[in-house]
Amino acid sequence: GMIGQLFPRPLTPSLSPLPQPFYGMIGQLFPQLLCLVDQVKQNREAWNSYDDPRLEAELGRPKIYDPPPADAMRTLRVVSWNMAAVNNNPFEYWITHQSEEYVNLMNDVQRVVDCPGSMDAEIHEILTDRMFSELLQDMALCGCYGLDEVERRWFQDYRNRLAISEFLKDRTIGSKRLISMPDRVTNTINQEEGPIMRPSVISGYQGRMSSTTDWWGNWRNYMFGTMVRILDRLSPGVYRSQPVCSLIRPINRSKYPVLSLEEEAISVPLQILFLAIFDAVWLQILQTVAGHKWHPIKMSLFEGFRKNKTARVMAILAQSYTDSDIIFIQEAAASFVDTARTDLGDYMVLRPYVLDSIRNQNSFILVRRSRFLAGSRVDVTEQVIRLSGGRWTSPGDLCAMLIQGIDGTKFFLASFHGDT
Repeated sequence: GMIGQLFPRPLTPSLSPLPQPFYGMIGQLFPQLLCLVDQVKQNREAWNSYDDPRLEAELGRPKIYDPPPADAMRTLRVVSWNMAAVNNNPFEYWITHQSEEYVNLMNDVQRVVDCPGSMDAEIHEILTDRMFSELLQDMALCGCYGLDEVERRWFQDYRNRLAISEFLKDRTIGSKRLISMPDRVTNTINQEEGPIMRPSVISGYQGRMSSTTDWWGNWRNYMFGTMVRILDRLSPGVYRSQPVCSLIRPINRSKYPVLSLEEEAISVPLQILFLAIFDAVWLQILQTVAGHKWHPIKMSLFEGFRKNKTARVMAILAQSYTDSDIIFIQEAAASFVDTARTDLGDYMVLRPYVLDSIRNQNSFILVRRSRFLAGSRVDVTEQVIRLSGGRWTSPGDLCAMLIQGIDGTKFFLASFHGDT
């Protein structure tokens, strides 16, 4: 019946038959329609009953708590926490460390960045023309376009820049997100068998990087030869397999206007190139100032900061904020939803329909079940984005909900983080 409504019979006795390619096109659409129906079914099965009153009617009403005193909703304890789930750089913060070698390393690196002197080599002396040629071939096989323009820019500009003063300290590169954006999606990728990490100074990658040659082979294999299973942001519970390099998305000039039209058109291969340069330069700096000593220091930092991060986050919420009625969460991984539903059973997890499982910068809202009516939640995230223009947001940045308190009080709740 649905197919008939989508494609009513176009022919009448007075019309000549349409050419065969039209019918071939209709035949090709059937598998897509069946896939769409299956996707809708999976979405409905994955959705919790309290997320939608209509599903509640089908799946049954969850537990209703005894109502609190009449004036209880007048006071709410509210917490907001930006979890920075995307940040896995062990050297992000200056910390108190038991090792004097850590302090020496940080001071030596700071001095090099401030006054690089003879260490400020041209980029092609670190990421060589041969390495660039290999990268260009890898990007071509990955389906990147605009590579002729990237090659032109490499030989006319990038290769000749000084690695520290004209690349690492170039503020426009940061404003255009040409390094931070690809680092977010490739630094650490959570998989069923455990997280995998880009061979980089600023990740938790455990393999030793004793030489640029060894590092380069591992870096290319990770970016172009490693397949990962990523949660489909439009299909709860559905995973897609794809190479790491495909996680890097175009950068939108409407959100980052400092980006030129030409840079926007080639933003994917440009991000990959700049990330390769960035990782190569930092490896060169640390090898020069600390030799083999920097890697054990990095791993000690990673063990202390990042290992079991999700479990620690849940423990903090469960132990230190048990009296909170609403918890606004920002920059959380998509996997936070399932973990919170398991570990924080006193709370309903409110999430926008569209999540970002690649950048892992999602906003969520936790509301205490004893204070809010299950089934009263209405997701208005997309309506808010449309009303406010939408150009300043990426998927997952905003979570906006209407919900009703146990005493009938109506609330509009919003959790937001953006980097513009």
